[in-house]
Amino acid sequence: MEEPQWSILANSPADTPTYTRPLQGSELFADQVMLSQDGFGECCMGITFTTTLTSEELRGKTKEALARLRFHAPITAAALQAGIHDPQLRSWIYTPVYDPTDLERWVSEVLTVLDDPVDPSTFIQNMNGNKLPYVLPDGRAQYLRLYLMRPSATLNEFGFFFHGTHALMDAHPTIVALSLLLEYMTSADLPDIAGLSWGTEWENLPAGPITSTGGRRAEWDVDGNALMAKVVGIYSNPTPPHSLRTNLRPIAVQGRPRRLVVELTAGETLNILQALKRLGFSFTNLIEAAIALSIYKLNPVSSGTESEAHVTFGSSVISLGRSLVAPHASRGHFVSRFVLVPVSVPWRDISGAGGEKARLLIAMEKLKEQYTEYLSNPCTPQLMAEQMRLAPPRDGMPMSNPYVSTSSNLGKLEGELPVLWSPNGDASAYRESDAPLFRVGGLHFGHRLTLPTLMMHSWTIHSRLFIQAQALDCWDEDILQKYMQEIVRSILMIAA
Repeated sequence: MEEPQWSILANSPADTPTYTRPLQGSELFADQVMLSQDGFGECCMGITFTTTLTSEELRGKTKEALARLRFHAPITAAALQAGIHDPQLRSWIYTPVYDPTDLERWVSEVLTVLDDPVDPSTFIQNMNGNKLPYVLPDGRAQYLRLYLMRPSATLNEFGFFFHGTHALMDAHPTIVALSLLLEYMTSADLPDIAGLSWGTEWENLPAGPITSTGGRRAEWDVDGNALMAKVVGIYSNPTPPHSLRTNLRPIAVQGRPRRLVVELTAGETLNILQALKRLGFSFTNLIEAAIALSIYKLNPVSSGTESEAHVTFGSSVISLGRSLVAPHASRGHFVSRFVLVPVSVPWRDISGAGGEKARLLIAMEKLKEQYTEYLSNPCTPQLMAEQMRLAPPRDGMPMSNPYVSTSSNLGKLEGELPVLWSPNGDASAYRESDAPLFRVGGLHFGHRLTLPTLMMHSWTIHSRLFIQAQALDCWDEDILQKYMQEIVRSILMIAA
């Protein structure tokens, strides 16, 4: 079955057509979860930075950079609407820029400048509390906004933060979009904005996940069906996943989770990475194993359930970034693009090990084996596209245990977001003798949560490892503190 492509919206003007395609893959999954769970997953993500620009210069350059982003990633200006390709499921709608005033209006609608300092954590929590969409004065719905803010009273410190739907804002595409803004603002040889081929920028709209990864795999009849059966079998386990808690007080405030962040030193981070390289594991293996061991320790398995107990990460993320093919691998491919796979650490596999580090290593090995199997299957990049084609979540997100922990490792940010930007726009050629126009300080993000799920993320920047937990107020602060402490203790164990 062919994947739907962008097409002209029925009844749109012939001389100024509007384009549409149905949401697919993780775009559709994220959108349906958002709709059915009171905005669950809506994201606010940004960076803080220092600059030698004045605030007025920065504001002007930001408007220009945002206009360029509109051309290279026009999906940033798309709306969502049901009833075009399906009575319930939504579709993207995009109207190109046919008049310069359209672009000016869009930039003014999307960019919000905040002059009063606000701490990033407070800002993110406030954004998470504001359910999308934004409604413009003329009644149009807006699903993405960029904030230029001040994270402190320091005169040369600012922040760029996107707030929008997870149908767009996966971590990696959003980080690349933030990087593109800085690239546009530091490059001197870019064509004039007015000279860009406006009206044709719709051709830069992202194709769906099947097309973007090279077309439907020929192996689907064998490898694809085996993959689908494997995933269904894991999700069908009659024993719910083991979790930190299974009985919490009611949620008092929806959408505004607390964020706990731990930062390891550069030395600790280096020791961990060297140990992982020596042992042949990834940091994803380590963080998920550490979470599993921490859950088992803080909520021991009950007598008589030892053989069935399991910590299962039902929504472990595999990004499609490395699977994209030309011309869909451009940095302007700003749209949700992931698959979710279940990986598990059964208690019976680690309970007999002699010591905590031995358990950790066994858990990591089990996780590595599962990821190796997924990554070696040629159909894995198209798994979610097929799941959404066959059975989109029309009635919410079924969960056998809503208290489970999820985990996502963003990796080393500098690969997509250089931290030093010289005025010539070539971040890769930055020299210590240069005076940077921008110096990126850190990454900050949070999600709107409406379920008691514990959401974990990890990343490195400036050679330091960061681990973040997000949880609603149904969780006691002391439980979360102990949980984070135990996870960090387990992580550090790998280098001991």
